[in-house]
Amino acid sequence: MINRNCTAIKASWLRVVIMLITIVPFLGCKNTDDGNEYFVFSGQISGFDKGEIKIMTPDGISKQIKLEKNGSFRDTLERKNSVYFVHAPMFKEIYSGSNGGELRFQGTFGDGELKNYSFSGDNASETRFLNKWWSSQKLNSILNYHNQDEILKGEKRFFEEVDKAHASLIDYIDDSSDSLPTILVETKKAEVNYARLVALKMFRDSYGSLTNNKDFQVSQKLSSELTNLDKVDENGYFNSRIYNTWITNYYSNRPYERNLLKDSATSLLAEYNKSVLNNVYNERVRDRMLYNGVKDLLTWNENTEENIEEARKLFLKSVTNEEMVAEIEERFENALRIVPGRPSPKFYSYDNHAGGKSSLDDFNGKLVYIDFWATWCGPCKQQFPYLKEIEEEYHDRNIEFVSISLDKEEDRELWMKMVNELELGGVQLLANKNFEGEFEKAYLIKAIPRFVLLDRQGYIIDSNAPRPSDYDAITTLFKENGV
Repeated sequence: MINRNCTAIKASWLRVVIMLITIVPFLGCKNTDDGNEYFVFSGQISGFDKGEIKIMTPDGISKQIKLEKNGSFRDTLERKNSVYFVHAPMFKEIYSGSNGGELRFQGTFGDGELKNYSFSGDNASETRFLNKWWSSQKLNSILNYHNQDEILKGEKRFFEEVDKAHASLIDYIDDSSDSLPTILVETKKAEVNYARLVALKMFRDSYGSLTNNKDFQVSQKLSSELTNLDKVDENGYFNSRIYNTWITNYYSNRPYERNLLKDSATSLLAEYNKSVLNNVYNERVRDRMLYNGVKDLLTWNENTEENIEEARKLFLKSVTNEEMVAEIEERFENALRIVPGRPSPKFYSYDNHAGGKSSLDDFNGKLVYIDFWATWCGPCKQQFPYLKEIEEEYHDRNIEFVSISLDKEEDRELWMKMVNELELGGVQLLANKNFEGEFEKAYLIKAIPRFVLLDRQGYIIDSNAPRPSDYDAITTLFKENGV
């Protein structure tokens, strides 16, 4: 029998991690004839034929840079003094600087990896520092203290080891500071300082359960240290992926950890917004956190018109950035289209693993439980055993289990193979749209796995239905709807 001890907190961590792949439009690219106002990123990736590379800031702003047939590229970056992350095949950080200039990259892609690469030009030394820091995993000297053996050494020893690692990392940054811009020094120190707090929080949250001591309380010293978790460092938020991830995790999990969602009418986004408004005083950071909260949390449990309208009013009242307001207004309108009782968006002619094509209307007359997933998605695969068990239990009932893979066309064979090898049941479909199909966009799919339940006439029961691992919740929902 499958162990169903899947807590809300654990589920929320999966949601938040996935939250980091969210994408928003980038400000328009400008010509470089305007002088030094914009920073140029150029170069060549020989042997890489995907046609484009994606570049992203730590706070979620991304753009696509086009590659010519020979792998060369050239584009401008508008954010100054910023760290950008370049996705496949580079997986490297670059620094844009403050006075324009041009950073050049040269590399070869082969056998599935980047080889013989180099950076040159403006800010090349800063960029090399960033990637040395990242690739050498310097932060592991603190993060390693999250493991069980270190935690079991007790608070005093754990505290000492974490502080020793913290001091060593600060010294490492100071030793490099003469050759680095102040903003990079401050960003890396914010990263290290917050890594220390994350380690201490992990000890506080884990020691009692690891030692079977339900009454365990950390010392006043450690407890007082953790009050600093609420503070958000602006440089860290906008220039460190690690820091941004941690602070996002912290604020997104506050409602769960403080048991603020015990009332089913209370929404995750509403509690997240309260936390941000009460604790984040920097306007630029606050606007971005509220903006990202709507993008990433709106469809988790904001499934009533009342909740959505409440979130909209708060956002419009609190956020000062007009471009963010304009974009989020559209998202609120889309969210209202998938509340319970509305007709479901439709999909047409998706490839069926069993052969032929399938459309949503093919399942009229039955409840439809839809699973959005992909072969590369670890949390999706964790749901497979639970989904298979529920499918078997409800096999002869008036319900259809439809799994929609969001894999790209190039991964079709991998999808076919995985369905066969794992003996996945139900109806297995390939959308072949990678989140960009009209059906997926209508449901605001930004993170997977995601489950949707429709009634027999194709109306929405729940656009963010319980996962199969939440057995009691999903089977209760089935029963309430006549299954």
